[in-house]
Amino acid sequence: MTSILSGLSAAQIAALSTAQIAGLTAADIAVMTTGQAAALTTAEVAALSVSAVGAFSVAQIAALTQAQIAALAAQQVAAIGAASVSGLTAKQMGWLSAGQISGFTNKQVPKLSTAQIAAVSAAAFSGLSATALASLTAAQTAAVTAAQIRGMSKSLFQAIQVNALSTSALAAVNGAYLSAAQIASMTWATVGKLSADQFKAGVAGVFHTLSTDQVGGVAAAQIALVPTTEIAALTTAQIAVLTPAQVQTLSASQLSAMNATQFGALRLWLLSTTQIAGLTATEIAALTTAQISTLTLAQIAALSTRQIALFTTAQDAGFLVAQLSVAQLLALKCGLSGLTKTQVAQLSAAQIGGLSAATLSAVATTFLASLNASQIGQISAAAFSELSATLLNGLTAAQIGGITQAQTQALTATQVSGLSTAKLFSLNTSWFGAKQAAGLTASQIAAMSVAQFDALCGRNLAALSAAAIKAITLDQLKSLTAIQDGQFTAGQLAAMSANQFAIVMRQDNPILAEAKSFGADGVLTYDETLKILQDVAAGGVTADEFGALKTLADQMGVTGVYKTSAYVDQIFDDVVLGNSANASWHGGGAIAQALGDMTAGTSELQANRLIGKWFLGTDLPGTDLSAVGTNLKSTYVACTLPLFGANGPQWSDINQGYVGDCYLMAALAETALQHPDTIKNMIKANGNGTYSVDFIVNGKDDYVTVNADLAMMPSGYAWQNGSKQTFAHNTTNMWSQLIEKAYVQLVEQKGVTPGMTLNINGNAYADIAGGWSNALTAVTGQACDIYRVGPGDPTAALMTTMQNAFNAGEEIMVGTTSLNLSGNLVENHMYFVSGVDAAKGLVQMVNPWGQASASASLSMKFWEPIAALANNYAAVFVTEGKPAH
Repeated sequence: MTSILSGLSAAQIAALSTAQIAGLTAADIAVMTTGQAAALTTAEVAALSVSAVGAFSVAQIAALTQAQIAALAAQQVAAIGAASVSGLTAKQMGWLSAGQISGFTNKQVPKLSTAQIAAVSAAAFSGLSATALASLTAAQTAAVTAAQIRGMSKSLFQAIQVNALSTSALAAVNGAYLSAAQIASMTWATVGKLSADQFKAGVAGVFHTLSTDQVGGVAAAQIALVPTTEIAALTTAQIAVLTPAQVQTLSASQLSAMNATQFGALRLWLLSTTQIAGLTATEIAALTTAQISTLTLAQIAALSTRQIALFTTAQDAGFLVAQLSVAQLLALKCGLSGLTKTQVAQLSAAQIGGLSAATLSAVATTFLASLNASQIGQISAAAFSELSATLLNGLTAAQIGGITQAQTQALTATQVSGLSTAKLFSLNTSWFGAKQAAGLTASQIAAMSVAQFDALCGRNLAALSAAAIKAITLDQLKSLTAIQDGQFTAGQLAAMSANQFAIVMRQDNPILAEAKSFGADGVLTYDETLKILQDVAAGGVTADEFGALKTLADQMGVTGVYKTSAYVDQIFDDVVLGNSANASWHGGGAIAQALGDMTAGTSELQANRLIGKWFLGTDLPGTDLSAVGTNLKSTYVACTLPLFGANGPQWSDINQGYVGDCYLMAALAETALQHPDTIKNMIKANGNGTYSVDFIVNGKDDYVTVNADLAMMPSGYAWQNGSKQTFAHNTTNMWSQLIEKAYVQLVEQKGVTPGMTLNINGNAYADIAGGWSNALTAVTGQACDIYRVGPGDPTAALMTTMQNAFNAGEEIMVGTTSLNLSGNLVENHMYFVSGVDAAKGLVQMVNPWGQASASASLSMKFWEPIAALANNYAAVFVTEGKPAH
């Protein structure tokens, strides 16, 4: 059947009666052109049946004018097909009234585009039913405008998906309109975006209903708006997820609103120092030992002694006592006597050193007994000098081993006289001065062996009392040197027996006469002392010769007797008076042989080896690296390279070899970069093919002698620079190689920090595999501050410290870990720093492998972001002050 609309012009369409229009069927609408649709009058549009409107196509809908759109009734709008709704243009959507919008169904609404949604006027948008609004998709909801949000009633708004709103639309929300369901559905991100007014009006009053995820998303500024009643209603799970910023925003009243259970769930270490300083007695009483153990150094420093005193004895067990000040430590309810063994072990040098003699005496029976040897050595000399002899006699042998030189020299004559012989002989009596010697009693003198007498009294004979003088045995007197005999005063000589007096008045022997000949000018040189020792070594060392050498050792470096260099004075003592390194002789061989200190009866071979070890550098370190890597079976060959290049020591001279001593190589390179004169002053030629190398150990010079023999790799091995030297290597100079060899010999001594891998003091290159900042201190004599950083740690202050230190010429090194490696970083490796750019957060690092040992895949000199070092948990070492050389 042909439609009545077929072939009608626009004028004819407009002339149709409303009755004719009302009778149009879906079939009629289907043949209607867009031109015919646009020709409909408003009256005709209003007359269209619901079914006719429902038959409109997308194109027909899009052709409707503003007047035609305005003529549509709500039920007609509701009849538009779900598919055809999408034909409404953004402009047409803007023409719709609230009444028309109310006709949209929950089937039509999802078909609307985001552009159509955004085009609806705010006034019209409020006409949507709650059902229709609830049918909006997330994308459609994101298109809702701020104006549309502001135009909604409370009941209508509560049908919308809050999480899907755009940032601008969310900012327009009336917080008071938020329903409980909407609040419960919010993500933590949405909660965090709410303004202070929105949060206060809608969320703050029901804060305790939030999930733990939502609580974690609340902004710090929002936390401040939460009423104390809501804080009091929080679960321990909610309190446990509070972020650092949230916790530090909690006011004193909010903290006070928490009960003991809640406060016990709080991550205490997140509180600011101001919050910590404001903790009340009730809040302190609620703290668990686990919480107390998490307090940071800054938080503990913020606690007043009044607050410290409020902690119970049980709570005191949670403190990391090393972080307490002395005043705080003394305020602990448990007292020093109540500290656990673990806590006592944590006490720092500053804390122990700050304890007075009165305090120590009051707790001595329980507290002193808990201190380890190192801690005993941290008691101030002033306090130590006031401890009773009874307390001192109660110390264990291990504790006495920790007594320092300063403490020993602070002992009074009264204390010394009260010591048992066992405790007296346990002390390092080489530190005794005149004050201590004056306290020695006749019974103590009589109980001494010859060696003990020499150690206790040899340098302080003039201080001995007349009673003590009379108790000296003849064997003890015979052990004294001529210079020691000269210490006796006229009064002491008068108190001696005839036999004692006769021994003291002895004559010089031939060795001392030779020394007088060499030292006629008042000076004994390296060559002269070497000649004396070699003369004595011939045929072995007799008792008289050994006694004369000990006398000469005492006379060297003494004003008015013999002047000599500190180097010669030390190495002569090492040969004659002994050194822990004398225990063995390696001589470059595969296995070390027993050697031992010089004594009366020392053989010619042993004597020459001792002279070779200290004067000639012939005790060559072992080269077997089997314990830490591969044994290359190296052999020693004399090196003929100059000590330094034309420009003196350069950091670029450093090329680390087969042993893992990156910490030493980096220290030498950094020192050559910042203070090349330190390297020049450190190693000096003796003129006979040997070199003195001056290290700093425990703040004092410690000299080693090396010759120019260097370990060489077997045939078929060579570095990229052509060198065959096994360890540190170079083709133009040999200063770094000789210092490396000297360091191996240095760490053979007991009490010198060697590498971290073996630590067996065996004069072998394997012993220096692995280390820390100990080598930098040994080279420059400077203490090192160690800064550790981890992922997310603030680094600005560290970068400023590094920039200032580098600009001031202080040495800086960086040690990596095996964690989160990136770029050019190698695990567990030490680098030296050649530049710092604090503004950009960059550190210029140099790998001590050097170009001759470089890996093809790694740059040896590169800029590294401080963030990458923090991510690796790297350690930064910065020296204090200037080098000692």
